[in-house]
Amino acid sequence: MVRKSLGILMEGEQTDSVWGVIDVRLDTDFPDTRAKPIVNSNTGTCFLIPREDDKDRIYINLDGTNVGLSTATNGRVDKTAASPEKLLAVAQEIMKPFKVKQVGECEWWTVYSVGQRIASSYSARGRVFIVGDACHTHSPKAGLGQGMNASMGDSHNLAWKLAYVLRGWAGLSLLKTYESERRKFAQDLIAFDKIWAELFTGKPRTEENQDGVTHEELPQTLSAASRPTSESIIKLQLSQMPNINIWAADGRPVEIHDVLPSDTRIGILVFTGDVATPKDFEKLEELSDKLQNVLATFLQNTKPWTEAFRVISIAGPSLRKVDGTHLALPSSLRSHWSSVLVDDLDTKGKQGGDRYTNYGIVQSAGAWIRMASSLQ
Repeated sequence: MVRKSLGILMEGEQTDSVWGVIDVRLDTDFPDTRAKPIVNSNTGTCFLIPREDDKDRIYINLDGTNVGLSTATNGRVDKTAASPEKLLAVAQEIMKPFKVKQVGECEWWTVYSVGQRIASSYSARGRVFIVGDACHTHSPKAGLGQGMNASMGDSHNLAWKLAYVLRGWAGLSLLKTYESERRKFAQDLIAFDKIWAELFTGKPRTEENQDGVTHEELPQTLSAASRPTSESIIKLQLSQMPNINIWAADGRPVEIHDVLPSDTRIGILVFTGDVATPKDFEKLEELSDKLQNVLATFLQNTKPWTEAFRVISIAGPSLRKVDGTHLALPSSLRSHWSSVLVDDLDTKGKQGGDRYTNYGIVQSAGAWIRMASSLQ
């Protein structure tokens, strides 16, 4: 209703693909229910996702006639003819010859048609913004849970930008980047969903059906969609890989995400290089002065830069060879004892190390990375 009242249209298509979903506990001799299997047979396709308490969520491809469904003129499926019992019966046909029986009651069920659409605009006059499902729709199977992730990414992206504008740290033009950044993500997700949905609904390849889907195509397609592009390598490494560094102050291991909480501040990672000589510290002093000037200019000298930015220094292992050496770093690179990390192993030799190598950063040169308020 909000989107409609704002005059924002949904552009795209409502597909003919119809799916049923049931949450049940199963008694089955199918061997892989906990491995998120995709079962593709001449009868149809179903997808099992393990849930808590030994339950399973089963997505079932429907052709409408097998449960007596009809589609209204608005593209929505008339669910009155469907029932969890009918949906389970279709799944049982798909999964033959395996036994598939329901234990207890169905916890939840639904039937839906797949829409692959995106909003014509993510805001109205730059004053009212929409996020998540109000902006984009696709099948729940796109990216296996990316709908929820996309919605949270939208909300987080918008939230920190609103905070910056309301605090006077940025102009209204910053809000325009919300749509430009998040629309591309939604477009890519929908493009993948179209390919993925077509494979899901296809019949298996047989001697009689040489145009069918092979067993290799589904995992290969999902794997290809998950490969990072060259621009996102460091982003993926920072957000997905274990990122253990060592606190310079006390030698304890720490995960990089624990020193970069989501509190709207922009994180700046300064890879200082392997600081070992007075000349190295002189270079850092020069960098520190320039960095402080830039940050203060951004805030128009109205507030301490630490209110909008968090600078984390990651030094090479030489910084730990002498106790207290980290205190020689410029003050802007160590605004708090917890803001200085070392790329080294912990005292047990089990955690940490190789951050510079994994990011492709030369220790003798160093680098710095500006991180948005969210690892989107």
